[in-house]
Parts: sequence; C-alpha cells; structure tokens
Amino acid sequence: MTRTFDLIVVGAGPTGLMAAKVAGENGLKVALIDKKSDIPKIRRACGEVININEYSWGDFINFNAKKELLNFPVNGFNVKYDGPYKNIYGMYTYSPSGQCIMMGDCAEARKIGDPARRGIAIDKEVLQRGLLEEAKKNDVEVIPGTFIHEIEKKGETIIVKSSEKEFEGVFVIASDGLNSKITQRLGFNREREFRGTLRCLFWYVTGIEPPAPDGLIHVMGGKGAPALFGLCCSCREGEYWIAVDDFSYKADLAQGADYVMKKGAFSPWFKKLKKVRTTSCVGNLYSPIAEPFKDNVLLVGDAVYSPQISINGGMICGWKAANAVVLAMLEGKRNKEGVMGYLDWWKKDIFDRFPSIGGNFMGALEDNEVDYLFSLFKEPLPATLDPTTADIQEQMMKIMPAIGAEHPEILQKLQQFQAKTSEEIYAERRRVGFPNR
Repeated sequence: MTRTFDLIVVGAGPTGLMAAKVAGENGLKVALIDKKSDIPKIRRACGEVININEYSWGDFINFNAKKELLNFPVNGFNVKYDGPYKNIYGMYTYSPSGQCIMMGDCAEARKIGDPARRGIAIDKEVLQRGLLEEAKKNDVEVIPGTFIHEIEKKGETIIVKSSEKEFEGVFVIASDGLNSKITQRLGFNREREFRGTLRCLFWYVTGIEPPAPDGLIHVMGGKGAPALFGLCCSCREGEYWIAVDDFSYKADLAQGADYVMKKGAFSPWFKKLKKVRTTSCVGNLYSPIAEPFKDNVLLVGDAVYSPQISINGGMICGWKAANAVVLAMLEGKRNKEGVMGYLDWWKKDIFDRFPSIGGNFMGALEDNEVDYLFSLFKEPLPATLDPTTADIQEQMMKIMPAIGAEHPEILQKLQQFQAKTSEEIYAERRRVGFPNR
C-alpha cells in the first residue's frame, strides 16, 4: 500500500532533519526516511565542527551557551544544542618542516574568549537527536531502516520506493548525502564534472600535544605523507580527531599517517598518542549543481554541493528548502514555480558566490619550496575556519614579487599551476583514482 504525504524527506542528517522539522512545524504531512535504524548515530567520518562568529553560507552564526541555542540571525531561526562543546579559534596550516600559515592567533584569541572563536566542536549525535525529537513533536512520520533506491514522477506526484515499501509525495527533498542515490537516479550526475573519489581514514585519539590545541590544523607532511592530513579537538575532554584523506586508490592511508606522526617534524606532537576509535568514509566528488530541482524533487546539502556544505550550511539548506515547499503548498503552486525562492537563493547566494574548492598548488612544489613559501607569511591572517574564505592562493598573489626576485623557479611553477584549468586539475585526480571509474 502506497503512503501519501505533502513532503517526503530522504536522508536524515542535519540537513534532512532540519527540513522535516520545519515542514512539520508549518503543518505539512511529512515523512522522514533514512537508511539507518538509529538515525542520530554517527557511523562515518565527520569533523563535527560548526562555524561561529563569521559569515558562513550567508549567515553569521552564533552560539548562546546559556540558552543552548545555535542562532542563525540572517535567516532568522535557531537550533537547540544542549551537548558538550569546545571553542576553536583559528586554522593553522603547516609546511613539511613545520613553517606555519596562521589564520587567526589561537593563543591571543583564547585570552578574549567566546567573542573571538571561529567555531565550536560539537557532538553531532546530540545535535541530530535534538532535531529528530523536534520533528517527531511536530508529527513528522519517521521511517528508519529504509533504503530508497527508486524515484519516479507519476502524474502530479513523486513516488519513492524501497525494496518493500512505496511512498507518494507532492514534493521530495533529497538530503541523502555525498553519494546521493536520488541525485544519481534523476540523472544529475551525467551532467556534472566528476572530480575523483576521496577516501578518508578517521581516528579519535587522546594524548597528542599540538601547538594549537584549540585550532583546526592541516599538515603538509611531505612527499611520503597523504594528500590531506588534519586534526582538531573534539567536544570531549582530551580527545582529538585525525583525518587522513587521499584521492589515489593506491595510497595507504594508515601508512601515510604514520609517516607524519612518526618520521616528520610533527612527531613530537604524537609521542603519547592513543587511538580511541576508528571510522572512515568514501565519497565520489562532483561539481555543484546550478539548479537543484527536477520533477518536484529539491536537492539539498551534500547531495548538490559535495562535502563542502558543512553542518551549518546543511541546516541552512534544509531550512530554506522546507520553507519553499511550505509556501508552494500554501499558495497552491505545486511545481517549480512554487519553490523558486529556494532555487533563486541557491543560484545567487550559494552557487555563484562560493566557488567549489579546486586543486592544491602545494602539490606542484618540492617540500623545501613549500617550506620557503610558508616562511614568507610573517603575521597571522584573519581568523577563519571557512575554506571558501581562507584562500591562501589569494594571499600568495601579494608576495609574488618577492618570490620572483628570490626564487624565480618557484614563481614559474606557481604560474604554471595557476594556468591549469579545473578540468586539468580534476583529470589528475581521476587518473590516480579507482580503475573502474
């Protein structure tokens, strides 16, 4: 028997939970479907960080710890969060020898306290459980343990199917993540640029001693290191996470992490390391979608923007999309016209404004050349945790004359990298990726 709803939300991360909650608050008959049996449980790699006190995805989010509220003042909503948290004050990126580009000065910001933070480490499971409880209070029908593998337009409605169940809705919000089955089924991925398959190994650890314990740290560990190595404090006392990413299917992520932690300039940080638990994820990365709509299905979050949307960006997407559907139902415009508010916002304020992050110029240089470049950054840059605003390449343009005078060979390599098209950069990622791609 087919169940009928005003809105079906597929995928119950922060984005989908927010969408279902908002639609339910506005009186729509909503189904929230997720493949996990325990929806709030976090099983894959996630940094669990929310940007604070800076513009991120068009809002200037702040956290009222006393009221236990994440506030989104530009959009005019808030989200309950009553779990543990820790302040994060900036982002530090290290060269192979330990030269550092600082985006913010964590030690100085710590003296100021909350007004100077640029993020908080949270317990994402607590956040999601709170959103789920609010959705249920607003009569959202939650359907866990159900994997949606088919979607089709049928007259004026949309049918989504699992292996055993069938659901019918006027609108569908697809928030089923980076490897979105709905995005694939609707044919969007055929029109997108495939940018490689990213593998991530993720450890929660204790006992490490980084120089900025309340900063988000990236390490360029040298030629033996993985493509990306990052670490940050978690919300739990004394605990950090370490993320090791690479686009090459041949890369041994654990071996690459050991190179950074045991053989390089950073080994003193990890002498007392103890691994608490391990997780991972694999994602196929695609270019963002300019118009995330087809057959009354709205795409939101990672399903439309790869993994860069973040927890805060995802919740904004879910809130915007749900409100657009509510307005469409109230006005009787049960079609694309009815949700143009969401589509216009996405195109103008997100797709056109925030470029998808491309290649890393440091891969074009030798380790000693990266060390030299980093040594030119004498003072901290403005504090940020947002990769869309933390553009080291833009800052590099300001010191090009000095590089040209002292090391013209490095300047030539940088210019050659800048001359590359995005297609050339992503083609290199695809070449080292899984052979069956």
